[in-house]
Amino acid sequence: MKIILHFALLSLSILGTAHFLPQYLSVAPWWMVFVAGAALMFILTIVKPVISLLTLPINLLTLGLFGLVLNALFFLLLELLIPGFVVNGFLGALITSTVVVLINWALKKIIKERE
Repeated sequence: MKIILHFALLSLSILGTAHFLPQYLSVAPWWMVFVAGAALMFILTIVKPVISLLTLPINLLTLGLFGLVLNALFFLLLELLIPGFVVNGFLGALITSTVVVLINWALKKIIKERE
């Protein structure tokens, strides 16, 4: 049940970001949001911990800011893998990934509060 909830929240975060920041992210057709959500969920749960461990020295030197760069690179990877998921450059990926993570965090806090 938690996995489905996490998937739904991540997809909703991507949809909201694409709606409110169309200059940085566009997803067409609309159902590709769910494909992107599933792919991003896989990347964040399987790939990111491994990459974060490998880049730990850089992350320590930059006081954690390299994590934002990693998230942006993951969004650029999604753009390569998923047709219809278009991110406008590295700056767009950086802004979009930050907004998606913040929205996802806020939604998780709201859901956790209600339980």
